[in-house]
Amino acid sequence: MEHFVRMWAAPLYRTTDFGQTWSRLLSEKQAKGYALCFLQDPAEPRLLFAGTEHGLWVSIDAGHTWTQWDNGLPAATPVMDLAIQEREADLVIGTFGRSIYVLDNIRPLRQLAATGSSLLDKPVLAFEPSTAYHAVYQGPQGYGKDAEDLYQATNRPAGATLLYYLKPAQKAVAAKPAPTTAAVKGKKPAVIITSDEPTTSLPLTASAIGPLAARGKIDSVFVRLYDESNRLVRTLKQVPDTALGVQRINWNLTETAVSMPSMPGPRRGGNEPSGDPVMPGKYKAVVTYRGAADSTYVTVLPDPRVPFNKEAAMARRALQERLNKNIRQLSALTSQIQEATEATESIKSRLKDKKGPQYDDLRKATAQIQDSLKVVRERIVGKRTERQGFGRVYMLTPIMKIQEASSYISRRTAPPTQTESQLTDQAEGLTRETIAKTNEFFSKQWAEYYKKVQATPLDLIKEYSPIASNPK
Repeated sequence: MEHFVRMWAAPLYRTTDFGQTWSRLLSEKQAKGYALCFLQDPAEPRLLFAGTEHGLWVSIDAGHTWTQWDNGLPAATPVMDLAIQEREADLVIGTFGRSIYVLDNIRPLRQLAATGSSLLDKPVLAFEPSTAYHAVYQGPQGYGKDAEDLYQATNRPAGATLLYYLKPAQKAVAAKPAPTTAAVKGKKPAVIITSDEPTTSLPLTASAIGPLAARGKIDSVFVRLYDESNRLVRTLKQVPDTALGVQRINWNLTETAVSMPSMPGPRRGGNEPSGDPVMPGKYKAVVTYRGAADSTYVTVLPDPRVPFNKEAAMARRALQERLNKNIRQLSALTSQIQEATEATESIKSRLKDKKGPQYDDLRKATAQIQDSLKVVRERIVGKRTERQGFGRVYMLTPIMKIQEASSYISRRTAPPTQTESQLTDQAEGLTRETIAKTNEFFSKQWAEYYKKVQATPLDLIKEYSPIASNPK
């Protein structure tokens, strides 16, 4: 009711002697609008939240200084109520007429409140993430089409959300001359090294997280994840959206994919493709940026709503790893075939202007070996349809059998049955057979073609005449 009597201050007081005396905790000089709600973090008493008519205000020093939180929350939104979800360490924000907001994972704020802002002097700082779950998702009942135009709020991304802090870079600025000092003609002002960090008591708010125009090229951040045996399971790459403050990157709880022979390689500079889901456990996340690094740990758990059988998961994982070994072998074969194909194309281009019986013979042998290479490759990845449209020519290939076995394994939640074991055995048998035929091709047909190439003069390099030092 304060606004009805033109009292625009934030009447928020606290007591430390059970109400005998009171002191002002939040004043109109520290926050805008009158106070509507207040919450002290139960885990870190120095972390305070206050809701006013003009948004959310946060203090990490027991109320001595306050900073408005406007990242993702409109600054003019009246905050009517606050609550903390203890299990996830999330702050739930109830507003007047602007719905409900959730600030995911306030552990970084707790860490800053406990240790002080000096923690941000580190060039890279990795914060403790929330526990990640292999969540099982199902569509809502009653409708299943976006065309029905029912409102759906944005949920947090699946997997683990990792937060890290990058210390702001320093830049050179010109110092303003003192008012009492006369300017000297032709003399440049002194240069002072200052920080891009804004003057705020809480670097985690919008001023720190919000976009800052970064000049020039920005280095990438790498997040490497290791399992409990210190095996690298995934590498994430991200270009920070700003050179200052807290960054966010998501890990979908999968390992790096095993590259299939029929798949192109990862894009240059792109992220690794996602592979099999990781097993529940504890993983170490190492964040590196410009030579500096920091680490934290993320715990991955199964969905508590769904029964989880660890022994069954390990058995399925063992079968999938057998398939992955075959995929690696076949990928090595297709790489060798691709290298050989490129070599024949190079020879074909060099024979373009050559005339004579020996060159005609090599030209014919090159066409034949290219046809043979195509057949060898099709034994692994199958034939491509020559006609426009959908469809693929059916061929029993090791890749097709591997995909079939992997599909059966991934759909099971119980221990593998004889069906999955037989499909895996069949995929391994086809892989061994294909490797044997491919090795036979390279040891016979390719070896004969190699000898023929070596016996034909192709002028792989040319001679150069000396350049006159005194041109006429």
